[in-house]
Amino acid sequence: MDKDAEKKCLNCAHFIRYYVKDRHGNLLKLDKGHCINSAIRKRSNRTFELCGQWQEREPETIERNRTLKYILKNIEHYLKNLEVAIKDDDDLDTYTD
Repeated sequence: MDKDAEKKCLNCAHFIRYYVKDRHGNLLKLDKGHCINSAIRKRSNRTFELCGQWQEREPETIERNRTLKYILKNIEHYLKNLEVAIKDDDDLDTYTD
């Protein structure tokens, strides 16, 4: 991280940014979000001044790739469950014929 860069919630690894969709369905970043740092228990303490838990955020491309891999892993899990359900339904159909 650039030594001159300011440490603030917006550029902290614990900060999850909020997004909104525009009228065309594109996601727009907001400068609002929330902290996911589990070390800070009370919501009232989740301000940067009281936190002291700032961590450098990974480059956006690495973060995006990690998120996409996580989403794909979940999709794979759900597809496997669907495959099992369809196979079970197919097995039931063979008993009724």
